[in-house]
Amino acid sequence: DTLIILSSSLKGGLSFVQALEVVCEEMPAPVSEEFGLILKENRLGVTLDESLENLRKRLPLEEVNLLVSSILVAKATGGELTRVFSQLVETIRNNLKLKEKLTTLTLQGKLQGIIMACLPIAFTVFIHRQNPEHFNVMLETQLGKMLLVGAVLAQIIGMYLIKKVSTLNI
Repeated sequence: DTLIILSSSLKGGLSFVQALEVVCEEMPAPVSEEFGLILKENRLGVTLDESLENLRKRLPLEEVNLLVSSILVAKATGGELTRVFSQLVETIRNNLKLKEKLTTLTLQGKLQGIIMACLPIAFTVFIHRQNPEHFNVMLETQLGKMLLVGAVLAQIIGMYLIKKVSTLNI
């Protein structure tokens, strides 16, 4: 929303500093306060570039980094800020959609892991209730015990791998 306001203000013929003032007036508290600090620093003699770098230091977010970098590059190269902001809005929206999709897919993987972890236990309980002697061969022989230990180890390794694969740092 901030980028849209900045872009609209610039399209309306305002300077970048005036566009920042519009953002301070129109946006709610956290955004308006941060952009207000840029304006205050600018009024105290700090260059706009330094004020934007200070914003990047105060808010170490990917979106803020993109905003500051694009403004500084556009200023240095003489690029059209309105077009840069439009592209930036689209980029940020696409990044948010991608992050939401990744979150959904990793949640789906975690849920599948939980189900796969519970399935053998539920199957064993169900079979034991139907026929309590069914697993006696596994519990009474040495080979059966080794196979049970192997199955439990394979289950633990599988749960660990599913957790590793479905955990994603965004």
